[in-house]
Amino acid sequence: MSRSRSASLGPALHPSLDPPWGSMHASGAKGGRIGLVLDLASAAVIAAVIAVVLLTFRDYGITWDETWHLVYGDYILEWFLTLGADTSALCYRIDFLYGGTFDLLGAIVRRVSPLSGFDTIHLFGALVGVLGLLGAWRLARRLGGPFAGFMAVTLLATTPVYYGHMFNNPKDLPFAVGYVWAIDALCEVVLHLPRVPRRVWIRFAILAGLAMGVRIAGILLLCYLGAIVAVLAWQRLRATGSLAAGLRTVQRLGRPAALAMMGAWVVMLMPWPWALLDPLRRPFMALGRMSRFTIHKRSMPFAGEEMLTTDPRWDYLLHYFGLKLPVLVLVLVLVAVGLAGAAWLRRSRVPVPHQRARAGGVLVLAIAIPPLYAIVLRSVLYDGLRHFLFLVPVLAVVASLGAVSLPRVLARRWPAAPRAVMVTLVMLALGASTMIVRQVRAMHELHPHQYVYFNEIIGGLPGAYGNYDTDYYGNSYKEGFAALAEQLWRTDPQRFLDTRYLVTGCIPDFIAREYVHGNFAWAKNASEGAQFYLGYTRADCHLRYERRPELLRVERMGTMLLTIRDLRGDPVAEDEDEGGEDDTDEDEPKTRRPRPRRLGNARRQAGPARETKRSEEADEP
Repeated sequence: MSRSRSASLGPALHPSLDPPWGSMHASGAKGGRIGLVLDLASAAVIAAVIAVVLLTFRDYGITWDETWHLVYGDYILEWFLTLGADTSALCYRIDFLYGGTFDLLGAIVRRVSPLSGFDTIHLFGALVGVLGLLGAWRLARRLGGPFAGFMAVTLLATTPVYYGHMFNNPKDLPFAVGYVWAIDALCEVVLHLPRVPRRVWIRFAILAGLAMGVRIAGILLLCYLGAIVAVLAWQRLRATGSLAAGLRTVQRLGRPAALAMMGAWVVMLMPWPWALLDPLRRPFMALGRMSRFTIHKRSMPFAGEEMLTTDPRWDYLLHYFGLKLPVLVLVLVLVAVGLAGAAWLRRSRVPVPHQRARAGGVLVLAIAIPPLYAIVLRSVLYDGLRHFLFLVPVLAVVASLGAVSLPRVLARRWPAAPRAVMVTLVMLALGASTMIVRQVRAMHELHPHQYVYFNEIIGGLPGAYGNYDTDYYGNSYKEGFAALAEQLWRTDPQRFLDTRYLVTGCIPDFIAREYVHGNFAWAKNASEGAQFYLGYTRADCHLRYERRPELLRVERMGTMLLTIRDLRGDPVAEDEDEGGEDDTDEDEPKTRRPRPRRLGNARRQAGPARETKRSEEADEP
């Protein structure tokens, strides 16, 4: 690839080095053409995702966190517009502990959008998710060349847990996007060491600050930078035996690194009113509060047992990453880790360039430190891997580097058998392509509930049912409400036109009211005369009113996500003890009602039964 082409799309590494883990770079004009084709293929994947987003963003429901963040974004905007006179953003629920990067931008977009509030934020969030695909491509291409970039964007786009959260997760998904871009900026820093251009430091400061401005956990990015400077100083001291040399390294790199950290801190504070009023102490106060967040203490299914969110098992994240990520991603990550480990073991015989080792060190820090921190401190964990979604794009990058490395290693191991190597590579490519196609089919079958995906290791979604949380975010309620209306219209159209139906469910009131419209009204529980009940599987809500007939189910892959029960007719004695509303102590937020849209995809077929104790408490959003 030509020097100008490499510079325009992001050089793989320092010009004097080969890309780490092996790349698909080729020299000369042929290599340039191959790189261009791969870059165009990556662009085609991103364009396809954008097209699907534009066609389907209205299909997704309202998740439990969304309303709070929409209101918080409005409050932040009002704080700035009133020059601080409106102080609602300083004390709103616990949301003031979050930075406002995404929420403020979302509030601005909603003010100018012709769409409803929720449709707008779903589209905006999905497009931010597409930026995450671009970030993964850039990082993988920087480290492994165009083929790695293509593999990274393809693997991430077909990872259901990432794609599904793109539309209605207002904090974990934007943080994942900011994290992968900040890791790319950090890799650019280490690949330019010891002479890092000012623009590179500035880029890291901006991107790290944006990530921290979504979740304060992004402060780890500054810790990674500090650790890199400390390691370089130690290596210099060890190589020279001079403490003065080590201190000179700290002085030479520490000053620009400290300035970059300060710049990131400023960027983080800009959309965060509460922290702006005490910029040195309050971010750390928020970090401490989030590390001990126990407001959602409850029992949840995990590995076939019940587990408290405040007392997670040490292998909680291992389970969810091992079962929620596509098998192809897991295999390629293991390949990359294995090859990197083998290279580390033979480092005494084959010297590893410093830039390569530093880039690998950044990825190790980015992936290993957050879960180790959570395990050691026994952090509160719940809702699958949602709070660690930010690792998924980086894992996709590592998987892409494994895909790049394998051909080079096979060619080096068996140089005398090029045909055998070629046949092996063709078979591996066909197998990987088949797995990617299966992923796309699974995502289509799960739509719009891609985030409930489980891989083949556990038997897919049917195998996870009852053993792990599936639709913990309530995305299936939109489809449930629409399916109920469609069913009533289809079975009794004359009565439907002049009847007022009362519905209840295991869902916060303020979200339910966004779904009920026309001749439907919301009731907090059956005692208020509710005629239908909607309950998803979280907190065993689907087991309430189980003596009443089941009218419909929202299900995917033959597995129930939500049940709709008919409460009409003679009451059952136990109904009085089975409250139907979602139990929340929060005040109802005020938001605009989204445009109604019918999505009658519920089915009647029975799904696998779950034998578990009925919860006596409603779920918490």
